[in-house]
Parts: sequence; structure tokens; C-alpha cells
Amino acid sequence: MKIQCATCGAEQQVVNPAAISVQCPYCDAISMLVDKDWKPTGKKSRLSQGFSRLYCGALCTIHGTEYRVVGRVRYSYGKGFWDEWYALTDTGEGSWITEDDHEFSVQVEVPFEQVSTDIQSLTIGDELVIGEHTYRILETGQAVCLGLEGELPKELLPDETYRYADGGSLDGTHALGIEYDDTPPTIFIGRWVSAKDILIVD
Repeated sequence: MKIQCATCGAEQQVVNPAAISVQCPYCDAISMLVDKDWKPTGKKSRLSQGFSRLYCGALCTIHGTEYRVVGRVRYSYGKGFWDEWYALTDTGEGSWITEDDHEFSVQVEVPFEQVSTDIQSLTIGDELVIGEHTYRILETGQAVCLGLEGELPKELLPDETYRYADGGSLDGTHALGIEYDDTPPTIFIGRWVSAKDILIVD
């Protein structure tokens, strides 16, 4: 679909039907979908590309599944930063490709009801069961949004702070991410992939 930037009026193509936050590629302003209308947020964002193999617009395959990268958000945790790339499969299913120090995981949101453990006050070392795997919490903290680009399916703005918890499965195959920016918290699980598993097609 085509929309107009709520700040500069430039027309842009939005490929993600679930987009809520959109960064204008012309003026860098961030617009947000409010009551079916795109509204200006008064915020702008321009992220450096860095050394990642991924980029907005990239078409890639991971373990035989094709993904089109349509957005990115960068978070700082104080000692460094990590990127979360939002990508769509050819069927329109959305996934997050998390990249931290060139380590990647492909994550999808899981229903909050699948977790019986109280996750509001998790600390490092706590364990919880989701599906077939047991996960251990490895990190907790506060993350600051450094910026975003492209199209994202959630409300995000630079300089906002979010509480999070990260972990991994005991067998080392899956990643766990918990974001406390909503009620109830949002839970993501996914599998680890190596950089060589990400094949850039276009």
C-alpha cells in the first residue's frame, strides 16, 4: 500500500500490512498509525548500516525459508547495542531476526498463556518451560531505543526505555526474549542461526 509521510508528505510504499511505526526514507521522520490514520510523532531516526550482512529491503533465505527484511530497530544496553530486523516470509508471516555481535536468532512471538511461570520478576539463573524446551535467563536490564528504520509492527520511538530479559534453551538451540513494554509482557522464542546460514538473494 502507498502512504504519505505525515511530516513531509512524500509518498512511500509500505509492504507490511501490520506496520504501525514507519520511518520516511526521504526526511527520516517517524509516523505512527493511530485510528487508521498516519500521525507525525515529532521524532526522526537515521541509523548507520554498520557491518551487518542484513539491510532493509534485503531478500534472504535462512534454512530454506525466504525472508524480506522490511524494518530494523536498534537498542542500547549500556555496554553496546543490538539490532532487531523485522522480516516477512512469502506468506506474509512476520519474524524478528535478532543480531548481537554477529550472532543471529530468528524469533517469533508466542502467546503469553503458554508460560505458566511468573515472568514479571525474573532474575539471572531462573528457568521456565515454553513448549518443548526449558530456558534459563541469562541477562536482564534496561534497553534504550537508539533508532529505527523501515516498517515495524509495533509502537517504537527513539530514546524510549524498555525493560527486558534474555535467555537460551538448556540444550543451546533456541533463544528467548521477553520485552516488558506492554501488559502482559511480549515473549519471543526462536532458533539460533549462524551467519553462513543467511544467504542474501537480493
